[in-house]
Amino acid sequence: MSGATTVHQQGLVAHREVPVQALRSAALVLGLLVACWAVLLRFWGQWLAPDYPSTGLWSMLAAVATWAGLMYHDRDLIPPPSRWLIATCALFLGGYVVTFGPYPRLLSSGFAMTAMALGLLATLAPVRRIHATGLILWMLASLPLGVVFNTYFGYPLRIVVGYLASVLLGGGIDLLGAGLSDGTHTVFIDAPCSGVRMLRITALWVGMVTVLTQLRVIPTLLLAALGCLLALIGNTARVCILFILSRRGEVADWLHEGTGVAAFGGTVVLLTAAALWFQRRQGEAKRPGTRVSRGMHWPVWGLAMVGVLAALVPLTAEEQGHEPVGETTWPLRVDGERWRETPPDAAMARFRDTYLGDWTRGTLEESGRTILLRQCSDPTLTLHTTEECYRAFGFRCSTLSAWRDAQGHLWSRFRAEHPDGRVYTVRQCFFSVDPGMIVSGGTLSDWTDGVRSWPDAASWYWAAARPASGVARTLAVAIAEVQ
Repeated sequence: MSGATTVHQQGLVAHREVPVQALRSAALVLGLLVACWAVLLRFWGQWLAPDYPSTGLWSMLAAVATWAGLMYHDRDLIPPPSRWLIATCALFLGGYVVTFGPYPRLLSSGFAMTAMALGLLATLAPVRRIHATGLILWMLASLPLGVVFNTYFGYPLRIVVGYLASVLLGGGIDLLGAGLSDGTHTVFIDAPCSGVRMLRITALWVGMVTVLTQLRVIPTLLLAALGCLLALIGNTARVCILFILSRRGEVADWLHEGTGVAAFGGTVVLLTAAALWFQRRQGEAKRPGTRVSRGMHWPVWGLAMVGVLAALVPLTAEEQGHEPVGETTWPLRVDGERWRETPPDAAMARFRDTYLGDWTRGTLEESGRTILLRQCSDPTLTLHTTEECYRAFGFRCSTLSAWRDAQGHLWSRFRAEHPDGRVYTVRQCFFSVDPGMIVSGGTLSDWTDGVRSWPDAASWYWAAARPASGVARTLAVAIAEVQ
């Protein structure tokens, strides 16, 4: 009788502990959300912006909903949070504290998102969390995808994809920066073809599949590596096909997008098959046990102190500043024509308030072409590619073959189409100019004679942001012609 009473009392104690553990888990997650409020507020503004995709918001909500479902499924077996995951979470949150402000936003955002993912994992049952490490990839794939991703990761990926494509296409095809050239025909691998979007969606798919199929840590890592490899192979094949077709003429938009959909579809099918194979290999997932860990005080208190610091840092930290451009002069003639300045509209005036430099736009008097001139004194992501401006105004952009001017500078080109029927061919180039050599009232060719140039924003940023790059001032030129 006494033994039965002891078991009954232990059951009552365990039953009373479950709500307490649930409250601890909820407090941990809520505390992480409060600690990372600045990042979440930044994400919210980007997700709701008209020129940013909102897929990150929905994927994050889906990840949190999946975590809540796992917690509800194991509601009778909720343990204290994992000690080592809490400690790791505190380390990543500390990385967020150190990098917020003086370093690129993407770095601090990555630290914060990883800390939140580790916090979600820490609250799951011991065996359950082993089968849910894909939540980390899932949460990281929820980062807003925009100009920053394409600038930091798009250019290196374009170099890799371009090199692989030049090898597959055989002799006579050379890698020219982020483009492919056969000597007379040069095609740049644009941002959508860089593989950033496919790599991000692949990471999201791997995170979702590994959590839903309850894969362990090692199969999750292997599937993530396989996803990166398949995305790289699929995107390389896409670039090869588009280059071959572009040599015969302009590539239709549906074909441009169709090759990307086909490459991603094949990647998804292979990844899903690999996940199911891994699942069969590891056998049926066991139901989480009831074993709990004790002695949680030091990691929890450590995380609490770092969390308070993380919540306060955005109130005091200053982001890295930029040197002012100073007195700005502009060339009087472009392509042999004088140009007259066009007053900015409301949207362009708002852009001037956020742009870290100076800019002007106008119309070439004889041909009627429009021109946008921008200057900055050091690398800044606000000097983005011209396609972003056109997309923000509702245009649909598609890449055209590159154009080389008489001085040897390579210009990237794209076609911009608006639903109202307006169609433009736009070429752009980024020049490194010496402020001391600029002659007020000179011509653009005088300014750019013998200077370094880059055909797109990503290649310029990667070159100019390097230490001792020698880029003192940048002049970005975009010329649009009505078709």
